Amino acid sequence: MRALWAYQKRWRTDYNWYAWLGLTILLCSAIWWSLLGAWQQQGNADQLADGLLFEHSKSFAGALFPASHTLLLKWLIFLLLAMFHNAAPIYACMTILVVLLSVTGLAYGLHRIASNSLVFGTLCLGLACVLILVPAQLFHGPTAPLNMAMLTGRNVEYVVYLGVLVLYLRAQAYWSIRWTTATLALAVLFASDQLFVPLSIGGGLLLMVVTAIHRYQLRDVAKRWLWGTGLAWILARVLLLALGRQVHVIGDITSPYGFISNWHELWSGLHFAAKALLLNLGITRADGPLAIIPAATNLMVGAAMAAAGTMVTRQVLHNHDEPTLAEGLSLMLVASTAAAIILFVCTDHPYAADARYLTISLFAGFVTLATYLRSVELESNILLAAGGILALAIMCGLTALTGHIRREVAHDPLRHRNQLVAQALAKHPEEVLVGNYWRVLPIKALTVHADQNVMPLRSCLQASESLRSITWQRDLRRHSFAYLLSLRPDGTPFSDCTLHTVEFRYGKPTSSAIIAGNRRNPEEVLLFYDRGADDTDRL
Repeated sequence: MRALWAYQKRWRTDYNWYAWLGLTILLCSAIWWSLLGAWQQQGNADQLADGLLFEHSKSFAGALFPASHTLLLKWLIFLLLAMFHNAAPIYACMTILVVLLSVTGLAYGLHRIASNSLVFGTLCLGLACVLILVPAQLFHGPTAPLNMAMLTGRNVEYVVYLGVLVLYLRAQAYWSIRWTTATLALAVLFASDQLFVPLSIGGGLLLMVVTAIHRYQLRDVAKRWLWGTGLAWILARVLLLALGRQVHVIGDITSPYGFISNWHELWSGLHFAAKALLLNLGITRADGPLAIIPAATNLMVGAAMAAAGTMVTRQVLHNHDEPTLAEGLSLMLVASTAAAIILFVCTDHPYAADARYLTISLFAGFVTLATYLRSVELESNILLAAGGILALAIMCGLTALTGHIRREVAHDPLRHRNQLVAQALAKHPEEVLVGNYWRVLPIKALTVHADQNVMPLRSCLQASESLRSITWQRDLRRHSFAYLLSLRPDGTPFSDCTLHTVEFRYGKPTSSAIIAGNRRNPEEVLLFYDRGADDTDRL
């Protein structure tokens, strides 16, 4: 009894309860916002496409994967989804799984850096508060999300990248087990997602420049990182060629974006880069009064990250002692983030929609913050007070997030339209559904066991270039089909089509059903071709 009392007293004194409480809140909040995110992304074609490509061996053999984002790391997950007929509950479970793997991997790294219970517990609460307010979607309609609650988004990839950097830091020579493992993992990561190519190359080059001027101890690490990156890029090309023998890999593993050409574009890039960094740290415009508290709290967390990153970088560069593993990792992540920002600013792309390219800043910020906090002495009362504020902000953030996503889903016109189309096809079945890529895949997912054949289009009459299967392409002269025609913009990146264009290509439909609008002013129409297309000369 006396031993148990002594253990409980020591447990309270060491604040182990605080660390476990912070970790529990982090994981429970991650489960909740990832579940909400999976619910919100049910109508996103990019969320569904990869799983549908694995539904059977023929669709996989004819799959068209983009070389820039093959998602090779997650193919096992998509295979499991297909085994369960790509059911919505399985999507939600898999989304929660990948989010937990990502969050737990980062939390484990933070604990290895700052094992003090008070510091670790506060870091977990800070991470939970930030992740809650990272928006799932930046705009209305099906777009790539910013947070990690999407199977086809970037989440576990960042944890793999962190592990690669740690292995390069710990490797003592080329071709050692750690260096080889890191290079092979990086090759698979490159083949899975090309974003990490410029992150690794740019980060290695920046670290090489900095260490050549200030810090010679990390120069060998930078060299091994760069050589490993070069070899990994070659291996990724070979891996993509090998995959091309089984599936179709479309495009190249190079960036599709060109460079900016004037000062106006440079200023615009800087402006949106700053906004993207804030969004990735959960610093968003408040959605209601409850979101003000977590947004303000995240602003303070972001300021602490910036200060910690500056202090750690200065300490590593000007201290003559050998840098620790945490300090080296922090500097490598800061270099990768700087490379991502430079690339973000200097390339010509739709900045407002591409904040997800700077998510590496979230991981770099918390790693540098943990590295700094473990080297300073803070009173327990200060950390406990910070934890109390963060806990309050987390509760407010979860409440605000839940209400926001419920309103978004309830007032989503595309979700309602997709359900109407699925109901119309149940009453008037056709062999193939033809139409907008962003619409036909979510409608397919609404059919029983997703058995509706679809032909996703990238424009009125042209098939999608990727994220579809060749086996989905049917001869519409010999198969009945329905064409989903949107006569007014529906919020998806799809060109406007007219009834005249469709009839010129396929002939007059057998019948039609109005999905949105009315007979006098139709907004969306489902055209039925029970006998297939009759304009054989134009197909």
